[in-house]
Amino acid sequence: QNSIKLDGVLSFCTDKGVALAGRIRDKYNLFGDGYKICKQMVNKVQQRLTWTKNKIPCPKWGKIEKKKTTSLTDFSSFSFPIIVKPSESSGSRGITVVKAKSEIKLAIKKALSFALNGEIIIEEFFDGDEYTIESFSNNGEISILAITKKSKVSAVQQTVANQLESINKKDLIFMELANLAKDALNALGYKNGPAHTEILYNKNTGGKILVETAARGGGFKVFESLVPQVSGLDVTRLVISQAIGKSIDHFSINNNYGILRFFTGKSG
Repeated sequence: QNSIKLDGVLSFCTDKGVALAGRIRDKYNLFGDGYKICKQMVNKVQQRLTWTKNKIPCPKWGKIEKKKTTSLTDFSSFSFPIIVKPSESSGSRGITVVKAKSEIKLAIKKALSFALNGEIIIEEFFDGDEYTIESFSNNGEISILAITKKSKVSAVQQTVANQLESINKKDLIFMELANLAKDALNALGYKNGPAHTEILYNKNTGGKILVETAARGGGFKVFESLVPQVSGLDVTRLVISQAIGKSIDHFSINNNYGILRFFTGKSG
């Protein structure tokens, strides 16, 4: 409505508000990326299409839509294990590592139950360590705030992290992962705000693939706790200042060590 006066809008801690924030920016001419870009940042199928087109490394993949009939024979060339997951979800919800053909239908049903848009991805498993790249973009200039290596809980098919440990900015792998994350965000046209990008890296082969990216900080205390510890920046203040149109001055990024560990409980 014309009577509404807004200074800015953002959704930096959940995917669910990202596309809506883009719509509001478009309607009220606010600073930041609009709906078209924001929609790409929450939809893994759109991300994969863009990255594949730009020859940015992804696993072999395909999609299934709830409203369309798709034969599983379309995925007959895929090698097991495979990953089945929603194209729009977060927090590892609805993800299954499928090791045999007999498990696919149940995995698809599970993924569709979490798919906000009725669309899921099937992809080949890539053997490698998972890294998260936390970044901040300002008018297309991307700053890497922190990169962490994930350790996974084996009891949940290694889809949930129990530890994230920062890596040194001087390490070669830091620069390689940072550059790949920048390529991914640039291809999507994402120019303003925080981003959380996940990459798999196989240290034996040197192979790297993009898993996904999001227009927000990492969840489960990564953005608001771990990133400030590693980077020395008040990232919450930074993204709020940007969202309301304040000029972002040059800032330095520290190279501190940080580790975030979750304690897993026992059943019973």
